[in-house]
Amino acid sequence: MSHQLPDEYWESLGPNGLFLHELFHNQSQLVKQLQVANNDLQTQIRERTSCAQLHALRMTPGMTAEEYMANFEMISGRTGFNDATLEDAYV
Repeated sequence: MSHQLPDEYWESLGPNGLFLHELFHNQSQLVKQLQVANNDLQTQIRERTSCAQLHALRMTPGMTAEEYMANFEMISGRTGFNDATLEDAYV
């Protein structure tokens, strides 16, 4: 990132060096913040999708209890719900 460049580089840019250093540093910080926000949104999307899948999960003809439980456990692990919440909602 720009703030990792040596001070000599920024000094070589003359009077604008300090301004440019601060500008690039702020931009790199903004990129980091956007990446964190994007990761948070992606996590929320996965959790909400999993919640919808869990809510829609039903036993179907020919499905064994083991298959249902395997699906339930796979999906419930992605919801972010703790065991107590899952028990309250689905047991």
